[in-house]
Amino acid sequence: MGRAGESTQPPPEASQVHEKPKSLCTLILQFLFGHVGLFLLVSAVAVLGALAFMELEKENEHHRYLMKQNKAKDLADAYNYISSYLWHYQVKPNMTFDKWQKEVNKKLKVLETFVSDAVTTYNYDGTVEGWNYDWTLSKSLLFTISIMTTIGYGHIFPRTFGGQVWPLSASKE
Repeated sequence: MGRAGESTQPPPEASQVHEKPKSLCTLILQFLFGHVGLFLLVSAVAVLGALAFMELEKENEHHRYLMKQNKAKDLADAYNYISSYLWHYQVKPNMTFDKWQKEVNKKLKVLETFVSDAVTTYNYDGTVEGWNYDWTLSKSLLFTISIMTTIGYGHIFPRTFGGQVWPLSASKE
């Protein structure tokens, strides 16, 4: 029992103390600047950056695809020309095997150079249709993250002026 005038009730527990409720804005900011929120913000910026690169490079990708298709059609014409040219060699009179072999090797060397140029310059893959896009979502995301982390491997890079300038302007912010 307590003295006169003292309360006999125990002090309130911490769970019974009422704090002032936090505003919605404060709760949102606390979430966004917490670990999970920052991860989600960085992920969203990376995805948006990847989508921006895909859009910036889309026209150039399409142009390169059309160039590859034209080169593939040129190669088909070259194959047909070489095969008909070689077919007519067999019926030539006085054609020795050594002379025939020399002429065939010369024409095949020209065809080899033509195919090699198509592969290195136009991404020719043996087909007229079909294209391996440089700027898929996964490749664009890798490029964006490498810019964000300033790693920059260099194996994929923008080919258009807008695609080359955009990372510079985005990194200034």
